[in-house]
Amino acid sequence: VDVFGGVGNFGLPLARRGKKVLGLEGSAAAVADARENARALALQARWERADEGAMVEAWRRAGWPPESELLLDPPRGGARRFLQSLGRLKRLPAAVIYVSCEPSTLARDARALGALGYTPDSARAFDMFPQTHHVETVVRFVRSA
Repeated sequence: VDVFGGVGNFGLPLARRGKKVLGLEGSAAAVADARENARALALQARWERADEGAMVEAWRRAGWPPESELLLDPPRGGARRFLQSLGRLKRLPAAVIYVSCEPSTLARDARALGALGYTPDSARAFDMFPQTHHVETVVRFVRSA
């Protein structure tokens, strides 16, 4: 499940590799673009519009199992409301891959994931914009059974 999936920058390459992908995004224009991108690439990927507070419900309504792996690429403000909704599920995903462009919200959201039983499994920072203060970080969190 590609949460904050935008136009499919992460989800569509996964679909190309044979993964079943559900993208969730708040922007209607981005959802339309992701659907068009999937169609143009002949990929089986589903995109749904949902604001951050309704993404977990949209995911459940789409019939995807709770143990689906999550890929989160939230805006600079992080994924606070999504993680609060996630915490209300009885069964949680085994893994969450979190892509962040803002270290402070990544730290805050990592604490929230820790409260849900997740621990960081791997992390990597990417200097996508050399000679600026911007850094992209990808952290994989796993949950103990």
